[in-house]
Amino acid sequence: MNTPASPEEIQIPKTSGSERTAVAHVAAFALSVGFDRNRTEEIKTAVGEAVVNAIEHASPKEPDNTVAVRYWMHKSSLKVTVSSKGQPFTPAGAKPDMRAKIEGRDRPRGWGMYLMTQLSDNLEFGSDSESTFVTLTFRLRHAHHTTHNA
Repeated sequence: MNTPASPEEIQIPKTSGSERTAVAHVAAFALSVGFDRNRTEEIKTAVGEAVVNAIEHASPKEPDNTVAVRYWMHKSSLKVTVSSKGQPFTPAGAKPDMRAKIEGRDRPRGWGMYLMTQLSDNLEFGSDSESTFVTLTFRLRHAHHTTHNA
C-alpha cells in the first residue's frame, strides 16, 4: 500500500462548486491506496457532503475564509478531516423523512449528516479555538475469497 508519511492537505475557497476539487483529490488518493471504485464513490459522496456543509455553514459572514481538507491513511483506514473557521455545532442525528421530502412537506435538503453517517465507518465532530471540524473514517476492506474442496 502506497501511503504518505504525513497527511496531505488542500485549502479550497468557500465557493459553490469548489467541493469538487477536494473530492477529486481524496478520490484519487483513495484509489491509489487500494479502495475499489464502488467504495470510492461512497467516499466521494460523504466527503462532498462534509465540504459543502463547511462551505455553506461555517463563518457565513466571512466568505473569504477557506475550507481545509486533510486526508491520510491510518493503519488500514482512510481518514478525512474537513475544517473551517466557524462556530461549534451539535449535529442532528435524525434520519430524514424521505416520504415528507418527496411529498413536499419537508425541505428537499438536509441529507448531508445522514449520508455521512451511513457511508463512513466513523464520523467525529469537534472544535478548537481556531476551527470546527468533522473527521470521516473509511476502512479499507479487501475481498475475501473462499475455496471449496470438491
